[in-house]
Amino acid sequence: MLKMISWASYAQALSGGLILYYGWWFWRYAGGLKRPSPRSDQSFPQPPSPELAPPTPELDARLQSLVMLTSEITHGVQQASLAEQSPQALFAYLQQVLQRYPELKSEPFQRFIYGVINEAYQRTGFIPLNATEQANLWEAIG
Repeated sequence: MLKMISWASYAQALSGGLILYYGWWFWRYAGGLKRPSPRSDQSFPQPPSPELAPPTPELDARLQSLVMLTSEITHGVQQASLAEQSPQALFAYLQQVLQRYPELKSEPFQRFIYGVINEAYQRTGFIPLNATEQANLWEAIG
């Protein structure tokens, strides 16, 4: 009798059995899981949000000068790449640009500016600045 059953019938019976088994398993064990909904988020206590300091004109001026410096750096590196300038000339240009922005000499701004410079260097094919060159970059500002 088993020899007369085709493989298609066997596969259909097996898949039907598996669907019933996994359906029962899901109904039994996973049916009680809580699903995310907008109302369920309200039942959990929310952590207190940190109070942000109100924006000050000094901070706005620093951020505006940071945007200007970023655009000057990327434009200058692109122009140096097109003109095929030496890395020393580009380094001198970067020092001149940074002299115009002494308010950005603090450490967080420096790290961001190094990232912008290295990204612009990599896009144009220049070798990125190492740690000593980065330190020398700010010596001109004093």
